[in-house]
Amino acid sequence: MQALGEDAARVHLDIHTDNLVAEVGRLSALGARTLTSFDEWVVMEDPAGLVFCVVAVGPDAPILVTAMTWEN
Repeated sequence: MQALGEDAARVHLDIHTDNLVAEVGRLSALGARTLTSFDEWVVMEDPAGLVFCVVAVGPDAPILVTAMTWEN
């Protein structure tokens, strides 16, 4: 569970990727905007106002082995 400030309660998604720069660029092109960034993750907001994180993981990370992928 994570506190998201004073906003209404909502779901918070973490998107794991082995290419942080490319994924943030892809999501930005789809209309998301960066709120803040750190070395290993970026906090973004989608066009509807949902805040989510894009998290860098290594290409062999167990979470990526079973992850769902989307193709453009």
